[in-house]
Amino acid sequence: MQGGVNPPFLNLGNLMFYRSTSYIFLLEVKMMINKSYKHWMIVFLMCCLAASSIGLCTNAIGVFYTPVSKSLHVLKGTFAMHATLSTLITALTSLKMSKLIRKYNYKKILLIGVLLSSVSTWMMSYSRSVYLFYILGILRGIGVGIGGMVPITVIITNWFDEKHGLATSLALSFSGLAGAIFSPLLSSWIISYGWQMTYRLMASCILILVLPVLIVPWKINPQEEGMLPYGYQ
Repeated sequence: MQGGVNPPFLNLGNLMFYRSTSYIFLLEVKMMINKSYKHWMIVFLMCCLAASSIGLCTNAIGVFYTPVSKSLHVLKGTFAMHATLSTLITALTSLKMSKLIRKYNYKKILLIGVLLSSVSTWMMSYSRSVYLFYILGILRGIGVGIGGMVPITVIITNWFDEKHGLATSLALSFSGLAGAIFSPLLSSWIISYGWQMTYRLMASCILILVLPVLIVPWKINPQEEGMLPYGYQ
């Protein structure tokens, strides 16, 4: 014993302290909710996001090829190049999204993406040049990449341990469902109101579908809300 301090007793005390704090931490983790309505609300929000970014902006745009190319007096393939550019830019944007959504506030990034998608679509209604369509297609491609497949799958992976495949399938299925619903709807609007007005209506639908994702409070990681991934043990 030196200086009135007993090293073995001190070490035992430290050990007991660490064990107690570890026990408290594990107890807190067990008390965190791993199954709740919030997990499935996240799936619903991702369904809305998939319907807007993939369903409308990617799967339903083919209905514009014929009427717009005739109006601009260009070949259908020449006009369709704007969709090809959009898809290419979407793929390039998606490569960066997994890092960006972990580093920055995703809702702020998503707001930028939604504005790019909706405003560029709205501006297409005023375009009289195929080259302007190319530029607007690139801008829309960035927006689709910000709210597209990569962020959706990353968010669902964060929120689901069990039933991850089911949650992902449900969310992404809404991209196909939105395309199936909006393609005939947009076609009927083109016949009734013209392609210019239909682009404006489409831009409004893009924004409306994403509104729940922007308005409802949620975090990209469940731990930030005092929760665990669904089914996590």
